[in-house]
Amino acid sequence: MIDELNALLPPFWSHANPIDLVGMFTAKGEPEGAVHAVTPSDEVDAVVVLGVLGIVSQPLKTMAVVERLHKEYGIDVSSIDPPDVDEYRQREEDFIRKVAEHMEDYEKPIINVSFTPMEKSVFDVGRKYSTVVLPSPLRAVRVLAQMARYREYLDSLA
Repeated sequence: MIDELNALLPPFWSHANPIDLVGMFTAKGEPEGAVHAVTPSDEVDAVVVLGVLGIVSQPLKTMAVVERLHKEYGIDVSSIDPPDVDEYRQREEDFIRKVAEHMEDYEKPIINVSFTPMEKSVFDVGRKYSTVVLPSPLRAVRVLAQMARYREYLDSLA
């Protein structure tokens, strides 16, 4: 797992739990690769992914700031290429499908947290489990705690 993460992330990543992607979101696929690296590990019971889903709004926000800088300060922004929102949207959809696939393959919960509002919080992609997106890390941890309590309850019945 660590070797996979070292190959994927820059040398200054935390090398600890939690794994910080240090803002990396390039075509190399850092978020996707990190989830793929940690989920199969026997040392990992669950995964909380912060700030990956909800990325579609980021290029729109960036361009709004660029336009504001141009209007308010006259800064020449003609050399800035606008981000491709459709590319971000496709990547987000692919990530949602991959999360559902990993949960099914490894039988582990993966809870996503978006720091920007999303149109829905449960994404059914036709797999055994749906990808879930919550609005805060605290809520994600609470959900995982309830899942653990429920597992303990089921085990006590056996």
